Amino acid sequence: MKKIFLTFVSICIANYMNASEPLKESVFFDYGKYTLTPKSVKQLDQFVKKIHDKKIKTITIIGHTDADGSIEYNAKLSKKRTNIVNDYFTSKQFDPHLIHLKYFGELKPISSNLSLIGKEKNRRVEVIIEFEDEFEISKSFIQQFQHFKINPNKDTILFVNQFNTKINIPANAFVNQNGGKVTTLVDFQYREFRNSAEIAFSKIPMTYQENEQNYYFNSSGMFEIRGFSEGQEIEINPNNKLTIDYALAKKNPEINFFELNDSNERWSKIQTIETQNSTINAVQSDKTEKVILQNDSVFFTARQKIIQENKKESVLKFKQANTFKMKEKFDSTDQINTLLGAGLSFDPGHSYPNIIKGLNIGNFGVFNCDQIYRIPNLVNIQATYTDEKGKPITDIQFLSLIDLKYNGAFSFSPSIFSCNAEGKNVLVLFTKNNDIYIVDELTFKNMNIKQNGKYTFPATNMSSTIKCTNDLSKYLGI
Repeated sequence: MKKIFLTFVSICIANYMNASEPLKESVFFDYGKYTLTPKSVKQLDQFVKKIHDKKIKTITIIGHTDADGSIEYNAKLSKKRTNIVNDYFTSKQFDPHLIHLKYFGELKPISSNLSLIGKEKNRRVEVIIEFEDEFEISKSFIQQFQHFKINPNKDTILFVNQFNTKINIPANAFVNQNGGKVTTLVDFQYREFRNSAEIAFSKIPMTYQENEQNYYFNSSGMFEIRGFSEGQEIEINPNNKLTIDYALAKKNPEINFFELNDSNERWSKIQTIETQNSTINAVQSDKTEKVILQNDSVFFTARQKIIQENKKESVLKFKQANTFKMKEKFDSTDQINTLLGAGLSFDPGHSYPNIIKGLNIGNFGVFNCDQIYRIPNLVNIQATYTDEKGKPITDIQFLSLIDLKYNGAFSFSPSIFSCNAEGKNVLVLFTKNNDIYIVDELTFKNMNIKQNGKYTFPATNMSSTIKCTNDLSKYLGI
């Protein structure tokens, strides 16, 4: 019964997170041509009428060809087709910053290239429009990307935060959608989620499935990286991966390194993380790579970015200011330790060091250093809410549930959610007008919830006090 319920909850979360469905349209091209036909222009005009009054998040334009001609010729032809459709949308005053261009030549047919009809279907450009949710959380609660301008032809080291997280980017690490080397300036984007308040409104799922079992994440730190060149999304060269030395936000036991699939929003474990009583090395296992950890003695306290370049590599980092050494020397139990057993043991002899070195990054996307756990005492809640005067709150658009026992947050429809009945639960609610209401830990505890059912929660309007993520962090004491 518990397994069925956990699956039901995961489905509820997924459905809520993907409420806005993208709109898709395809236009077709004459043989060997990249100009829009009158029919295609009329088709796009009708398509634009459907979206003119909607709030658009992204416009993705993807060009394709049939298989006649060489691979190189078709790659160039699909790019020209992509660009001509891009020109159409920019002529209609769509924001060019919202437009992402991709082109695949003959590599992604939707029909057989052995027939004329099949080839006609493959000579296409696909347009995918993603919409902003009708309700939009204030940007002050959304983690923003840092932007680094990267010369892709040089080795580059990025220091991305004051905790000395370092990303190592080798030369020729980036390729375009067709696998060609990127040589033009790269906009490398990085953002981080270090506590429950920063995760709360990210809309990043915090559930994980393994061996047909559902688990939840207790995060030791999560980050997202993206890359663009000349306005087009790029990819990481599979033969020249990035590595990151990541400063943990929280030292949880038994953590592993996970990657989120952008397409299906499911996590997969890509590396296991271990400590050993020996020198640092990496050991290849059957399914994942084991990464050995080492302490780092210095971290930075200032956030002023400087750029230092030499002939061999670029170094982009936060300026070192008021640094101090955490320890001059480490004894054998401090430097590298073997993690023993399971559970939430945080004694120094069984916890991770500050920085995990050598995590591999083979794709752009979202990554997480996490401990997985099962929720005990799980209850399913059908919820309504009242304000300080006992009046029903009817315009709640978003719920984030935070259990202060863990570092994570879970997004639900406000009317139904699940939780640990004995957890240190806090409910953070946003209304249509971006008012923020809180059901605090004590209030939740006093509800004395022991079983599934319908409950009405008294909530407090905290809009005048909590105006951004930092305010929420301080309020939660995290």
